[in-house]
Parts: sequence; structure tokens; C-alpha cells
Amino acid sequence: MTTYQAAMFDFDVPPPIPTITLTHDPSVPDSPTATKIGGLPYLPAHVEWPTYTHGPMMFYAQLNFDELPPLPGFPERGIVQFFGGTDEIFGSDDVDGCFVRWIEDTTAPSVGTRPEGAFCDDGPFTNQDTVLPLRGVLETALPSSEMSRIRNWAVGGPYPDENDRDMFASRTEILRRGDELTIIKAHGRELHWRKGTPGGEWEEQIEFTANKTNERIDELKQEALSDGFVEYPEAFSRVVTILIDFNAGHRVGGYPFFTQTDPRPAFADSIQLLQLDSDMPDVMWGDVGLAHWFITSEDLARRDFSNVTFAWDCY
Repeated sequence: MTTYQAAMFDFDVPPPIPTITLTHDPSVPDSPTATKIGGLPYLPAHVEWPTYTHGPMMFYAQLNFDELPPLPGFPERGIVQFFGGTDEIFGSDDVDGCFVRWIEDTTAPSVGTRPEGAFCDDGPFTNQDTVLPLRGVLETALPSSEMSRIRNWAVGGPYPDENDRDMFASRTEILRRGDELTIIKAHGRELHWRKGTPGGEWEEQIEFTANKTNERIDELKQEALSDGFVEYPEAFSRVVTILIDFNAGHRVGGYPFFTQTDPRPAFADSIQLLQLDSDMPDVMWGDVGLAHWFITSEDLARRDFSNVTFAWDCY
């Protein structure tokens, strides 16, 4: 794990959370119940291969929680399987293009086979025989460098990539009205404005201000002052340095890594169920991208995988 530093107000810092890091281990034998990417899923006689608008779905991966390290909040047993579309964008344009299920009892023998059409030549796998058995290790995930909460709210670097030197704020204004804060900061040629109470939800907006960022900050600051806010320079004593990580790779839980922007709404109840990275030469999501499956905390607690959402991005 390679870590970097970011500076944030202490009330913004996301806590470290547990994750299972998954790595391809060729010494792990493939089997119907193995934790793996590709290959054939566990398919007992009473479980059907899922279909969607365009026919049989493509099997992407499965997690065997009987074999993985315990992860708080996640199943303690059974297999969770991930299927998607057979088109070149992996079913992301279809309302039924994502299918995830939990098979709690895995004692029955696996007898199913892959139906005709359940593979895409333009999909993420080299061929339909691609299979990567995975080994899982429980670790602690640091906040991800690509999370919108880090990219939009951090107030200081350094950042590892010189091309992203404008990621952090070149000017930050913070004002206070009771417990409510208004924070305005320059972010390259963008302006990030938010208002809210630490520990709660924030009203937030981003503006593309080109070369007029400072003028726009002055305008918003004056509006806040006129609305009863006062300058709050003491807040800068609450800026702390945290470690961040890229969080790429295959993982269960933890913080996601994005090559582009976080597709989830701000403050969404969204837990990363699974992240699959490109694992060349066998797996490639677009142009060296990643795939994510997200679930709400309520659905995860109920073991209801019918509303899982799928997203992928690439360079």
C-alpha cells in the first residue's frame, strides 16, 4: 500500500474502515464454490442462470464468505454472485443489466453450465475460459484519493501526481453562524461551496469559474456575511493531516477508487460491496478501468441484494 497525505478539517475526515483485499493466486485451485473472477459460478440444480433484456447474463465474479475473512456487516456464510450485461458497456445502460444474488446454503452439488450467449467478446475478460481464483486478506482501508469527499473538501496537499497539483485549495474561506458553517474554496479553476453542520449533511455546489475564481469567492463570502455569518479563522486550527490511498485493486468493502469521478450522489447511503480492477492480461474494464457494485446499509443488513447498483469507469 502506497499512502499520501492530505489536509482536511477534522470534522470532514472519513474514518479508516475494514476491507478484504482480493488478489489473484494461481496456487488456489478453481472450483464451483471458489471466490473468483470469471469461470463458472456455483450453480446447484435449484438455481437458474439469470437472464435480462438481451438474453443470458454474463458471470463476472463470486465471493464465498465461508472462506473469506469475516468482514463486519457482510454475510458470514454463503456465496454472493455478480452477473452483468453481455454488451461492451457491461449492461450499464439497461435497467436490468445488473444482477447480484446470495446463495446461503452451498451444500448442494453444482451441476449447471454456462448457457449459449452468456459471454461477450468485447467484455472485460480475454475469453470465456478466463478464471482468476482469489485469496482474501482482511485489512484497514484508508480514505481514497479519488473520493469526492477528499477531492472536493481537502484543503492541502501534497498530492502524488504533479499533474494534479491544483487538486487542493489555493484559497479557503470559512464562516460561522452558530453551529452552521459556510466553506468556500478555490480548486484550480473550480469553486467549491458548501454550507452545513459538521457531522450532518451539507448543501454543496461546484462552479467552473475559469479565471474569476477569486472574484466569485468574494461574492459568496459577502453573501454569507450579509446572511449573518461571521469569519471563522479559528477553524484553521482544526486542520489535520491524514493519510490517503489509491485503493485500487480487487476488494470487498472499504473505500472505492475511481479513474473518473464518484458516480454516487453526495451523502448517499452506499457501501461498496465489490470492486474489481483491471487485472491484465486477463481482465480489462474498458481502458484499464474498474467496476463497482454498491449496496445500501439497510439492504446489506437484510441480505437483500436485489437493489445493488453497478458502475464502472476507465481512463
